[in-house]
This record gives sequence, C-alpha cells and structure tokens, in this order.
Amino acid sequence: VRDIEEILLEDDLIALDVSVMESFAGEYHALLPDGGETTIRISRVGDHIISTDIGATPQFFSLYPLSPERFILKTNFGYDSTFDFRKDTNGNITQMIIDDVLVIELTLIE
Repeated sequence: VRDIEEILLEDDLIALDVSVMESFAGEYHALLPDGGETTIRISRVGDHIISTDIGATPQFFSLYPLSPERFILKTNFGYDSTFDFRKDTNGNITQMIIDDVLVIELTLIE
C-alpha cells in the first residue's frame, strides 16, 4: 500500500522555479502552539527544501512541493505530513502549518 501511495503522490509533486524555492530560505524564530520557542532554518537543496529545527534536539525535514505554498514531507518510509507556508503582503513567511492543524508562527531572523 505504501508503494502505491508513494507512486500516486509523486505524480502530485511539481517543479518550482529556483527563485520561488529560494524565497523560503532563511533562519526563523518559531513560536510553537504550546508556547515553546525554537529556531528553524529553511534552505533549498535541489528540487526541494530542507526545514531544520536547530533547537535542543536538531531535526531536519525534506519537503517536496505540491504547490508554491504547500509541501509534503518525504521520509525513509514514504510521504507523510503536509506543510503549508503562509506569507504576508511583503512575501515574508509568517506561518508554517503542519497537516492543517499545527500552526507555527515564524519571524525571519536573517
């Protein structure tokens, strides 16, 4: 089943222009729903972006584009959670929403 799911999801992936992918790059202060805080670094690597939580227990996520604002997490086990990015009127990323439920407020540091 997971193999079939992966084949179907691969058909949904799109290629984004390098400039669009680069517009996500930066280091962000992240305010978590539980009031916790961390730092998230986003960078472009080839045809996807990497989101790295550089907090106490560093974690990284490989995110592949489904649209210019929506990405899907790819793990060793296949595709998983969706990540939606919201931008303000100036094009700055202000939120990362995981699976339409978990909202993380982002503020660009650099």
